[in-house]
Amino acid sequence: MKSKEIIISSILSILTGLIAGWIQPYFNNNIWIVLSISTGTFLIIFFFIYYIPRMKSYISMYYVGRFRGLWSKNDLGKLIQREYAKSDEIKIKVTRGYGLFYEKSGVFHKCIFDKKYNEKKILKILLHYPCLKSDHIIKRAITNQKAKEEYVTDLFKVLKLFKEHNLSPNSDERIFVKFYNSEEEKEWRFYVFKQDSEDKILLFNHYDENTTGSKSRMLKVIGGNNSLCEELNNEFDNLFDNYSVELVENLQTSNRLINSDFCEHPSCKQKIIEIHKKIFSY
Repeated sequence: MKSKEIIISSILSILTGLIAGWIQPYFNNNIWIVLSISTGTFLIIFFFIYYIPRMKSYISMYYVGRFRGLWSKNDLGKLIQREYAKSDEIKIKVTRGYGLFYEKSGVFHKCIFDKKYNEKKILKILLHYPCLKSDHIIKRAITNQKAKEEYVTDLFKVLKLFKEHNLSPNSDERIFVKFYNSEEEKEWRFYVFKQDSEDKILLFNHYDENTTGSKSRMLKVIGGNNSLCEELNNEFDNLFDNYSVELVENLQTSNRLINSDFCEHPSCKQKIIEIHKKIFSY
């Protein structure tokens, strides 16, 4: 128990004792009536002191912060598929997205490759630049129980899959993939679903070193003035437009590698060239 809670409980216990001593003569020293009244008084005071502020904070989260619950597992998957289907533009910021995009069980794989829609969608994706010296890449590789080189290879598999989908005449999406390299942007993974009416939905969470990204729980936030949804949507746009690069040109037929020196590590550049050649040659 926290020190603040201990102090509150101690004060309430003292008050309850005083109340019990004060009312005892009025009930002919009937211990059961005294205990009932003093216990009830304790619970009422405790409720107002401890739970009312907490309830007010939850109400503020709903009306001010515009939070709409913590989602996980099947419920999260259904929510993502529902929001994807009715959105015109989807923005996704993750590290590599292998479990989400490449694996057939991945929720975004189902959205993009297994379903058809009545209109085109714009899909903007931010992935972490495949720098093998990045602490974030190293930690996520450990979490996913992979060597960092294999982790980066998986990232290129995702990139190739997007490239092929972009060039397919049956694609319902125009996919733009860019890579960020800022360690300051590594803490949060999130998705923004935007409808033509400007309505937005945000799903986000903090990276957990013990959980793979595709299996993490996510908080839902709806758009609105000063909403976290709007803040992260703007952060995505700024990062995507100003501080990220393409590795393989998105809408071109060429598979030519570009920006292979974005992290400025010669050893990383050589490994990126090798992995790109390996993945895009078959």
